[in-house]
This record gives sequence, C-alpha cells and structure tokens, in this order.
Amino acid sequence: MSETKPFIIFVEGNIASGKSTFLSLISKHLKNVQAIHEPVDKWTQLKDSDNVNILDYFYKDMEKYTYSFQSFAFLSRVMLLDEIDTSKNIVFIERSIFSDREIFAKNCVKNGTMQEIEWNLYTKWFDWMLKRLDLSEGENYLHLYLKCPADECYRRLKERNRDEEQNVSQEYLQEIHDRHEEWLENKKCVVVDASQNFRDDFKCLQKIISEIESGFEKKLDYTH
Repeated sequence: MSETKPFIIFVEGNIASGKSTFLSLISKHLKNVQAIHEPVDKWTQLKDSDNVNILDYFYKDMEKYTYSFQSFAFLSRVMLLDEIDTSKNIVFIERSIFSDREIFAKNCVKNGTMQEIEWNLYTKWFDWMLKRLDLSEGENYLHLYLKCPADECYRRLKERNRDEEQNVSQEYLQEIHDRHEEWLENKKCVVVDASQNFRDDFKCLQKIISEIESGFEKKLDYTH
C-alpha cells in the first residue's frame, strides 16, 4: 500500500442490500478509514424545469432514459474518486465504475432498454476513461460483495419507501442480483452474507470485518 494512495474497497451489492448502512458502521467503528457513499444526491439534484430528477425519470421510463442516467451515473462515480482522503489507510466506496458497467449498464442491454449503438458508445468512453484512472485490481483495490436475496432487498426497499424507488419491482432486483452473481463468480472478492442483521449485531459486523481482513491481509483498527 502506497503512503499517498490508500487501499480502496468497493462495496458492491444489490439495491437495498445494506451498503449505506455498512459504510456508516465502518466509519463509526474503524480508525483511519474513509467511507464514500454512492452519489445518489447528485442524481436526485439533477432536475429539469418540472422538478423531476434523473433517477426518477430512469425508474419511470427505463427505455427512454437508460443511456442518459447510466452516463451520468458513471460520471458521478468518477467524480467520487476526487474525494479520496490520501491520509487514510483504507477507503470504502459504495459501488464502483466497474459495477456500473458490469451490473447496471449490461442489465439494460440485456433487458433491451439500452440499444446496441448506445452500449457501443458507453463502452468507448468507459474504456478511454479507465486507462486514465490509477486502478489496478488486487494491487490498490478489491471488491466487497454484500450478497442478499432479491426478495429480502425488495422487503427492505419497501420499508425505506424512497419516492424514486416506487416503480422498482422485485423482478428488476432479481435481474440485478443475477448480474452480480455472473460478474463476481470468477472474480477475486470478499463475499459476505448481507441478509444478516449487522446493523444491530456488533459481533456480526466484527465477523464481516475479519473476512475483509483476510481478503487483503491487513489488520483493521477499531475505534474502541
């Protein structure tokens, strides 16, 4: 690990799998780490004159707004990398540009909401940008997969009741789950059972942290 480049852990997982909760707990219980949340605020703040945001448009009409949303989602994830605090040992980031392409963009191609020419264009500038980012898998980052069944994610999604997610179906969550399984099947990553109640069970959280430690062989320090 470089003195000026912290090790990055991208926290992957389905919608409502517990990623934001996990990052909040990590910030609370570990020393010298940074937690960067998914840029949902950027998606909900980008609005038109009718006061409708890009995330809302995407969920309401994926066929029409997929390319617009996926382009901005990628851009906003790249922008998050500028927020990395180089004084930290470890930086946890909610999702990555890689899952943006391998999970969400590819799922849009698979379900027909992103056309072939749009995918070709997306891939063109994705590959161009990736060459300019200092990301070497296994050397300065790894993936942590919070694996949670689609039906449990759907229950949690309905429980938190966000306005933009009213049109998200359990079928869509199953598609996103399947894309995670396909992508991460042969990839080096730490997989944890996110159906556990790590929010209220500290021993459960400790177990997950131990699994992370064995994933990249570095001891993490608790704040207490």
